[in-house]
Amino acid sequence: MVFELKISSLNPKLTFFKCGGVCLGIGVADGPSGIHFINTCADVARGLPISIAPFIDPTMLHAMTPPNPTFDHTEYHSSPSMKTQEIQTSAVVHSTSVASLKISSDQINTLKARLKKDYGAKCSTYEILAIHIWHCLCEIQSESLISTIEKIHKELKRRDDEYLKSALAYLEQNHDEMTHNLYQRAHSFKSSNLKITSWSHMPIYEADFGWGRPIFVGRASLPIEGATYILPGHLVIRVCHWSYA
Repeated sequence: MVFELKISSLNPKLTFFKCGGVCLGIGVADGPSGIHFINTCADVARGLPISIAPFIDPTMLHAMTPPNPTFDHTEYHSSPSMKTQEIQTSAVVHSTSVASLKISSDQINTLKARLKKDYGAKCSTYEILAIHIWHCLCEIQSESLISTIEKIHKELKRRDDEYLKSALAYLEQNHDEMTHNLYQRAHSFKSSNLKITSWSHMPIYEADFGWGRPIFVGRASLPIEGATYILPGHLVIRVCHWSYA
């Protein structure tokens, strides 16, 4: 049984299963907002007050007028296709697969210590996992690992207020084209890109509706190959597996 709640653009859905389980899903929201919404619903269900009142003011995210992005936001460009003849064919992709990889704190600390010893690089948990995933999937040789570290450091450092305002301007300037591409996209992008998002510090297991904390919290689906989410305690990475007709 599915209930849809008409709340702004969130479009939340509450699904009750025959086994007694319940699933709460959100249509459109960024990670922190989505987790906060779910946790607040859980508090209300247990009779607790709302800790942070909703503040719905879309004007806060309006871009400059007229929109004038100052950076070339490659993160919003179309993904490049694989450079093999087989992938470039018009064959239909029937399935993809998702791998759930568990990485312990000891393994992360070992990777951090190794990079610090060999390259003098001090990395955060996100950086060390991004470097390790990139290194493993792309089979980067050890001598080019330092360039990978430098690239990730550089990209994270420039994500400041100026860059984010430029991103808003870029999105507003290219809204129609990006919306069209989103709804017209293929089943698979056939791309080798990696998109790594960290939810490791979000309270995603705090949602207690009165019958205990959730067993698992995560994306209902990962529709894009290469999409990677770092969750508390384990890593979920989307690995595309092509099966042709």
